[in-house]
Amino acid sequence: MCIRDRCSIVQYVGNNTAGAKLAHGLSQKPKTIWIKNRDSAATNWVVGHIGLDGGNEPWTHAIYLNEDEAELDYDFFMDKAPTAYSFEVTTGSVNDTNKKYVAILFRSITGISKVGSYSGSSSSVTVTTGFQPRFVLLKRADGSANWYLMDTLRGMGNTSTHRIKLNTDAAQDEPTGGPYVVPVSTGFDVRR
Repeated sequence: MCIRDRCSIVQYVGNNTAGAKLAHGLSQKPKTIWIKNRDSAATNWVVGHIGLDGGNEPWTHAIYLNEDEAELDYDFFMDKAPTAYSFEVTTGSVNDTNKKYVAILFRSITGISKVGSYSGSSSSVTVTTGFQPRFVLLKRADGSANWYLMDTLRGMGNTSTHRIKLNTDAAQDEPTGGPYVVPVSTGFDVRR
């Protein structure tokens, strides 16, 4: 559920017009946008995020929520950053004629939520959020990897941490070779 000004859900019908402008209700620039064609199960979830392209020109790239692939260079968002009130989409899988879409937009809220990115390493990395998170969603952008969802209900930070691979239909599992998260007072540690 979206809470006012923390995330915004936009439903629209595609018109196959490049540069179609869609209003949202965040009153700030979104940090990530997820779009799904509701009329086609075969169409990927398209994700734009401020950390793509190494943060250089993030809205010139996208990544698929339902796949484990690396980011791709594509103009789903017309190669333009969203504004505090709207975002633009191109034609095709985010704007086919008469297809129904849902877009979910998120922003950071100080002390409550954080949308961001970090550079990984072969050892532990500490990510600062400004608060101790209860929910973390991770995806490697520059290579093939699952979307890992970890939360305190699944024991995030315990030796028996469970996680969900969001892009698969597999049951939750315990990390044996991939990343896991340990919450700390101002963020979380990503461990391998």
